[in-house]
Amino acid sequence: MRNIIVILLTALLFISCKKENLNPAFQLKKLPAETQTGADTFGCLVNGKAFTPNNNIFSPVQNKHAHYYYDGIDQNFNVSGSRSSDKDYPVINILADFLTIEEGKTYQFKKKDKGNVYGTYEVLDNKINKYSVDRISYFTTTERGELHITRFDQAKQVVSGTFWFDAVNEKGEVVAIRNGRFDLPL
Repeated sequence: MRNIIVILLTALLFISCKKENLNPAFQLKKLPAETQTGADTFGCLVNGKAFTPNNNIFSPVQNKHAHYYYDGIDQNFNVSGSRSSDKDYPVINILADFLTIEEGKTYQFKKKDKGNVYGTYEVLDNKINKYSVDRISYFTTTERGELHITRFDQAKQVVSGTFWFDAVNEKGEVVAIRNGRFDLPL
């Protein structure tokens, strides 16, 4: 009996110490498919590593959502995904205020301002470490990112799209968000 326990513990240790495969093709396979059906999906690569939202069973926080509001004057759009099960609680946000969202249109990420699409990556460990598109130098030709809306159906309450962006924190560290996709109910 003791031998079986030792074998099981050794196998468990080996499995838990297995190095994660960071091959780009392998990481892309971990992302949800690019759909336009309201499949309630969100995913991207964060510095080459697959990021898909999940919930901690003790947290009531939504792990992914899309929101669009327009009352004839004010309008805002937000898509976000988070991983409350991670110790540092990463959150990805794509936002736009005072901008009409249209199916088939591609929006360039710009600084946080009325009429612009912008993005953030936040790590909520001991303090908020915020990476923002705003911190990318506006004196260079560096692209900040883009959002492409593949479906925007307010009647059926579905928004789908793809995205990528670079975000920088106050220390100048860059987070590269790539191969992003979402298919969410509004």
